[in-house]
Amino acid sequence: MARSKWLTGISVFALGAGLVAAQQQQATTRPAQQSRPRQARGLVQPWNHIKDLNEDAKTKISEIHRKAVEERAAITARERQNIMALLSDDQKKQVNDFEIQRARTRNNPATRPAGR
Repeated sequence: MARSKWLTGISVFALGAGLVAAQQQQATTRPAQQSRPRQARGLVQPWNHIKDLNEDAKTKISEIHRKAVEERAAITARERQNIMALLSDDQKKQVNDFEIQRARTRNNPATRPAGR
């Protein structure tokens, strides 16, 4: 019984470490991916409602927005990494279980609230 708990603990720790490593890698590779040319998507609200913007202004607004999105993603990844470092293995497993359940709910239209 103790051996089973020991193996379970090691497995949970390895899984958690793998998830953290994958997220760190994703966070570090994301800015490099963003630096390559992207297809123009147009402006986001409220900037897309301004009728007389010239192309230079649109380009600058898009660049400012893209940088802000990257910075928010980096801050969120750093926040998660710092918080996960504080948690016990059991707590990390609880977070992982919650995220798996949330992903299943988000990917299943039958479980989404109406209007979303």
